[in-house]
Amino acid sequence: MDESERLICLAALAEPVTAQAAWNEWRAHNNPADASALLTWAGGYIHRNLMRVGRGDPYLAGIARHNWLTNNLKLARATPLLTEIAARWEIVPLKSFGLGEDKESRRLRPLADIDFYVKQTDALEISAELVRRRFTPLLDADADEFRDRIVTQRGSWNFVSQNADIDVHWKIMDHLDLATNRRLLAQWSQPAQTAYGHVRLLQPEATLALLATHHVLQESGRLSGIFDVFETAKRVDPTLTRRFAEETGTIDVLRSVVNEAIALGAVENTAVERLRETLESSSHAAPARMAVSPVPAPATAKTPTAFPADELQEARLSRPRLYRWWFSRRADELLERRLLRIFGPFGNRRIALDPSGTTTLIPATARDIGPGWHHLFPGDTWRWAGNPDSRLTFVGVKGGGVRLTINLKAADWRVHTPGDLGIYANGMLVGHANRDQSSIECDATDAVIRGFLEVSLRLISVDRTPIKGILSHRNQLLAPVISVVLSTPGI
Repeated sequence: MDESERLICLAALAEPVTAQAAWNEWRAHNNPADASALLTWAGGYIHRNLMRVGRGDPYLAGIARHNWLTNNLKLARATPLLTEIAARWEIVPLKSFGLGEDKESRRLRPLADIDFYVKQTDALEISAELVRRRFTPLLDADADEFRDRIVTQRGSWNFVSQNADIDVHWKIMDHLDLATNRRLLAQWSQPAQTAYGHVRLLQPEATLALLATHHVLQESGRLSGIFDVFETAKRVDPTLTRRFAEETGTIDVLRSVVNEAIALGAVENTAVERLRETLESSSHAAPARMAVSPVPAPATAKTPTAFPADELQEARLSRPRLYRWWFSRRADELLERRLLRIFGPFGNRRIALDPSGTTTLIPATARDIGPGWHHLFPGDTWRWAGNPDSRLTFVGVKGGGVRLTINLKAADWRVHTPGDLGIYANGMLVGHANRDQSSIECDATDAVIRGFLEVSLRLISVDRTPIKGILSHRNQLLAPVISVVLSTPGI
């Protein structure tokens, strides 16, 4: 953050007199036309601050007016659809959309998209309805990808049309399981009547934790979310906020964001100060796990003891119950080979070999691959293999000299993984990669069973326990795979 952005934050977050001085200083040294995007998010807040001391600025007034007009236009265009959705499914407005129920707040910042929560089963139905209405899912994810993979790994997905940008959530807190999210919704929301029908609205304490978590997880480290966090922090019950944060493992997140707001100029606000003191006084909170630290690789691989409850991609498995049972037996390799020999591959997607003898799979463009793979992310040219197990099943493998090569996106692999990547073929560990290896070639000849080779990518060198905390989704990304090449001279 440079001096220009520091002054913008101070003008938006401080008390009006301090905000006025900060804005005057910013104006003296900066041309609004050259301002960073941060002013787009802060301008409405600064305008309100200055108007409280009768010192408005025409440029800021223009930002507030633009927010008011465009936000209301977006909501007006979306209201007919939202009315139909709210009549068929119970929805909970979230983030800026939820805050927009206070009509004056629509002047404060842009409404990027329309976020709402529904039950996971309803999310499947709503996604189909949106596609029917010519909404385009993020990354053009098809129905199978959405059902089989996205709803098991994410907590939301985006759908866009000419008239609306809708973000459907089936988790309020992405790092918590579905059952916990449903319980939180029952406890921390209440019925309300809106312009588009009957909904449930989150209590401000839950909204604050959601906004703070979203702010912390922004990949770019932007400050655009800090203003809504601060605004909400001024109207919460500090004791209830602490209770919600302790229940959701977000108390460290809330502390950090509140302290960040104070450091950016909100120190004089008594409401936020009371909240900070209440959060700091909590002595029995369960801190959120912020990361998984690298662990040196021991001589033998460790395996997980349980599969995350909501994340098994059953539609991509031939025998989900057998797979889960095998996984509960510490993913034993000898047991896996026996099961594969008797029942065939766990994955139900088959990759036929290229007649040339070299079969190259590009996960980023493959539309129908096995279980455990994460959906693509915007801009990625690779697909993430996911913890704890991602599979590809090659059929028609014959003869000797079977070679397997895994190519990884070096930069992302080097900074991400908490342990070594284990490369298994039909339950046999045939190779592994540490952080310095981005292309791994293995001999898989001895692993072939009944003419197939099921390649499985897993985390080794760390005793995997269930990943918790707000970074749980990020830590389930195992390895960024550019390509998998299987060489079978004997085809």
